[in-house]
Amino acid sequence: MAKEAEELTARIEAHGPSAPLYLERGELHRLSGNWVAALSDFRRAEAQDPDRYGVALAFVSLFAEQRNWRVAAEYVRTHLQGFPGDMLGRQLNAEILVGQKRYSAASSEYRFVIENTKEPGPDLYLARARAAVLGDDSTGALKCLDAGIHRLGQVPALQLMAIELNRKHGEFDFAIARVHELAVRAGRKESWLVLQGEIELEAVRPVEARRSLLMAQQAIATLSVTKQSSRSVAALLSRTKELLLRANRMTESIEEKK
Repeated sequence: MAKEAEELTARIEAHGPSAPLYLERGELHRLSGNWVAALSDFRRAEAQDPDRYGVALAFVSLFAEQRNWRVAAEYVRTHLQGFPGDMLGRQLNAEILVGQKRYSAASSEYRFVIENTKEPGPDLYLARARAAVLGDDSTGALKCLDAGIHRLGQVPALQLMAIELNRKHGEFDFAIARVHELAVRAGRKESWLVLQGEIELEAVRPVEARRSLLMAQQAIATLSVTKQSSRSVAALLSRTKELLLRANRMTESIEEKK
């Protein structure tokens, strides 16, 4: 990164002041954590071409990284005055609103970006859902996640967040249904079976949990020796055995109370 900055310095010295080059070098400084040098270059770019696309956004990124939300908000407003239809600017505005703890406004802003982006990715849906959760709107978060799943398909990240929200509110049947949706499309099912067993234990369904966990053990047993000896699979197997013990104890406890 230092070499790239040196090359940009040489180009500036050879060709004279240039807003694009100052922005590019400033961004390198920002990414390397040299905020003072980044601010200096962004100010040079602003002096050269204040209305250029990306000038105000550079300040937004810099001040947002420093969590100086007030100044970041001022620059994003400046940017949107010049480029009102720019979705990157609106997305950064939503991030700033989250930083300012204005969660409802942030969720609305993310919704606007999603609705006005031709191909919104899962990250936008996740960001809006997180803003809704922070604003104590779990129902809105779930609606957002389900809208993303409807539009993008069975994206694991979207379903996993929805599963966690369902579990948090005791909606175990919905959570298990989501796990099924993911497992059906998965090449390997052992991790989803373990997750299902874990949720069934939360729902105090030890018989169902034991069945899911035994199926997970069987799926792990079919893997090659190399895969079974990997850290991730070994950890999953250990977790499966731990949950099976809990399922057995829960069954015994239920039987004793009868």
